[in-house]
Amino acid sequence: MKLKFLADENISRHLVNLLRGQGYHVSWIRERKRGISDLEIIEMAAKEDLIMITNDKDFGYLIYKQRLKCPGVILIRVDEISQGNTILAILQKYHYKLKNHFTVITKSPDPPIKSLIHQYSHSKSPTSGHCRRASFMIPQILSN
Repeated sequence: MKLKFLADENISRHLVNLLRGQGYHVSWIRERKRGISDLEIIEMAAKEDLIMITNDKDFGYLIYKQRLKCPGVILIRVDEISQGNTILAILQKYHYKLKNHFTVITKSPDPPIKSLIHQYSHSKSPTSGHCRRASFMIPQILSN
C-alpha cells in the first residue's frame, strides 16, 4: 500500500505531479484550501491520516515542541532541483520509516552528496504526544 500525502502550499507543482505520476495520493493545499494556518494543515493531515510534505520549519516547532500529533511530516531542506530525486529515493528505500515520524531531509555540504534524515518518532503511548528523536545518514541518495 502506497503512502498518502498532504503537500503544503510551499511545495512545487513539479514535486506534487512527480509523486502523483509515481502513483502516490497527494492532496495539495494549493488546490484544496490555500492560505490556511499551519495548525489547520496539521489538523487536516491528522483527520485524513496523511503524511505532510513541507518546506516550512514551523511544523517542527508545532509538532515536536508543542507536542501536536500528526501522521508524519517530511520537511524538505534541499533545493528544488534535487527535491524530486531525493524524495523518490527516500520513498523507495525508507517508505516504512516515514509514517508517524518527523523526517527532515537536507544535503550535507561534503561531497559526495549525502542526505541526512533526522526522525522524530511519535510515542506510541496513548497518554502522550511526546516525540522521541533518532537520526541516521543516507549516503549518496543522489547521483547528479
